[in-house]
Amino acid sequence: PPPPAQRACHRGHRLTPVNSQPRDYRHLAAGVGNCDLCGIDFEYTRGGYHCDACRDWDCCVACGSQGASQGKAAKAKKKGR
Repeated sequence: PPPPAQRACHRGHRLTPVNSQPRDYRHLAAGVGNCDLCGIDFEYTRGGYHCDACRDWDCCVACGSQGASQGKAAKAKKKGR
């Protein structure tokens, strides 16, 4: 799995590093998540972060491994392309 998350979900819950599709998503066959911060699709096998409390909140490694202020700056930079 990726390193521990440097941020929390939108409700402030701690994120769990994952390298496989979260258990509560087993009904989904694709194994692909969508980052709730930057909007990209990512494969769980390549790593990501999941909120076990919200159960429908995920983020990619790039967003989850940055602090909240860094993540906002990275998202703004991506939009400016």
